[in-house]
Amino acid sequence: MKEDADNIELQEAGSNNPLHSGSEKAAGPSSAYLESVRRMRESEEWKTAQIEASGGYNRSRITAGWKTKASILGLLVAGIVLFLTGASFYLDTSNEKDERKTGLDILLCSVIPLLPGLYGSFVWFAESRGWQGYSTLQLGN
Repeated sequence: MKEDADNIELQEAGSNNPLHSGSEKAAGPSSAYLESVRRMRESEEWKTAQIEASGGYNRSRITAGWKTKASILGLLVAGIVLFLTGASFYLDTSNEKDERKTGLDILLCSVIPLLPGLYGSFVWFAESRGWQGYSTLQLGN
């Protein structure tokens, strides 16, 4: 199927063949022309030009650095630790009212690192699975 799509794309590119004049429509591009276009697209110069045209990097190969991934893990761990600590203070019935209020405050504060950590880890997971549209390059440091 990929071969058929490539051939159709190359045939459409063949309508721009300068060897065929505009007044006479050719039945299709010659096989030599199609082969030259195919060789051109497989060359390193073509790939480099495509990468430069897309912003200077190839998104399919570059992922975020270790600092971004370390911050994702740090936020996730800190959020989970705060959440569990706040839940243990809040749900412990032997504590006084002030300690329960402290537990609720810790639970609310756990949202600050937990939400970005969960989002970042989801994006990281989706990128590692190869899902389209997910990239850790979109996350800030």
